[in-house]
Amino acid sequence: MSWLLPPPLMLSMQSVNFFVNQRSYTALELLELCQLVLQRGGQLDLQVHGRSMHPLLPDGAIVRLRPLEPPLTLGTIVLANVGQHIVLHRVLRRHQHTILVAGDANQYVDGWLPLAAVVGQVSMWSVNGKQYQWTTRHRWFGWSMAVLRHTRRWIRRKGRYA
Repeated sequence: MSWLLPPPLMLSMQSVNFFVNQRSYTALELLELCQLVLQRGGQLDLQVHGRSMHPLLPDGAIVRLRPLEPPLTLGTIVLANVGQHIVLHRVLRRHQHTILVAGDANQYVDGWLPLAAVVGQVSMWSVNGKQYQWTTRHRWFGWSMAVLRHTRRWIRRKGRYA
């Protein structure tokens, strides 16, 4: 079962409200809607707003979320509840029942999250009408580039304060 919620459904770290067919949803309500659909085995299409996952997921890209498939692998892009924000970010590390997530273009990581904070994972995305399937190659390449970027930023910050 696939649920298509056409624009103007918005997912944004900067915005508190989301809109589906002229109805405004708070971040918490959107999170509950996603959990409801994905827990029942459905899929959900969301329009991305923001640049935290640029260049893979530019502003306006459409992503298809599916339920989590354990074990959650490194490099997977997940929809997660990070404090007061709902984010689509990449899994960088895993330790027992927690994961470290970050946006590819962000300077900082979001921090360690319990697996319970993860709602779903990206299975495909669309940019300018062209669709892409999520593959192992995308996952590993994206993960390696994200780890290198965040490590480089960490080393630069440490050098400033040494």
